[in-house]
Amino acid sequence: MNKYCLSLLFNLFVYSNAFAENIGVITAEIKGVKEIPKTTLICGIFDSQDGFPKESSKAIQIKDASVDKDIALCSFEVPTDKLYAISVVHDINNNRQLDTNALGIPKEGWASSKNITHTFRPPTFEESKVLLNEKTLKVTLQMHY
Repeated sequence: MNKYCLSLLFNLFVYSNAFAENIGVITAEIKGVKEIPKTTLICGIFDSQDGFPKESSKAIQIKDASVDKDIALCSFEVPTDKLYAISVVHDINNNRQLDTNALGIPKEGWASSKNITHTFRPPTFEESKVLLNEKTLKVTLQMHY
């Protein structure tokens, strides 16, 4: 009976993986990070405009990154052949959100994939999207303070 159960579990594992989506890795290299003690760098990856770039709760994955000198890395395992945009917040007061002033201008550091900046609005998902069509993709983001 034990051999039968193990065989069944093995077959379920093999066949379920055969039908699983192809998974790749997007690695974001974030440059220009200020080393500020007891702060957090939050990386979010989005697969639609919904919530991008400010609402990390709507990201499909969220990761905290550690800073080494002025560079940080975030990696995401996501299905391939899809479009994604990455948003990064340097959460200086550790409230897990991007703080802005009365005009909506960020008071904390931020970055987004493709490094698009505008004077009066954040970048859109369309402007920031990247295609993961290989097993790995590396994107470089520049922090803005």
